[in-house]
Amino acid sequence: MSTAARFRYSFDCLGTSGELRINDLPVAENEGGNRTRNGLINEYIVDGRNRVMVRIGDLSAAPAPAPPNAWVTLNISSGEPLCEIDWRPGPDARYPTRQEREFVSGTSEGPRLFQLGAILSKTPRELAGAQQLVGAMVDALRGRRLQTVLELLRRKAGHQSAAFGFPLTRVTSQSTRLFSEWFGNPAWDLQPVDFKKLRFGLFGDNRVLRVRRENGAPVIESVPVDGAIFSMDLLLSLIDGTWVIVL
Repeated sequence: MSTAARFRYSFDCLGTSGELRINDLPVAENEGGNRTRNGLINEYIVDGRNRVMVRIGDLSAAPAPAPPNAWVTLNISSGEPLCEIDWRPGPDARYPTRQEREFVSGTSEGPRLFQLGAILSKTPRELAGAQQLVGAMVDALRGRRLQTVLELLRRKAGHQSAAFGFPLTRVTSQSTRLFSEWFGNPAWDLQPVDFKKLRFGLFGDNRVLRVRRENGAPVIESVPVDGAIFSMDLLLSLIDGTWVIVL
């Protein structure tokens, strides 16, 4: 996040386990036993709306009476309180359960943008949506499905501007003509892609991922067609919880 603010959290669990997620990213787990997790969380905070979720207990377990002395608290602050959770089970409390909150940081009320550096530091499952989007584009190009390609490239108004900070570029008739010409050649095909070895680079103040092959070449690269090669970088961003192609 491009700000001098320092965001801190304190997460306590007594008599139950818990997990803290901010903007769908795992921040901390707490096994209970009156333990406190705390620290700086700037890499998880975005300009605009931030979503906070605290898991209380094991959500995959069958419902059961809550431990009578369980107590979970969360405080997020940046000079002043931003988000607070204070959970204690009542007589009819659901357990396991979750608590969800939102708070706004900065002045933006636009799309929720994610600091992708935090995602890259996590397990590969956090990138599953990005890999699926790359796979969808590769399949559409390889199958010469023009309308699917154009739909994947057709960004919603504001996505590109939000990710990069410059105005939206729309899919043009020139793009349609270019893909139509390549797809019309009987020799058209793509170089094989090893999705397990994709490389991701950060752009746009950590809001954009550039996807490349293991050797650093663009992920979209055709086999030679009449002596020419078609190549295209894919730049992705995670906006409002959905991976989109922004360039």
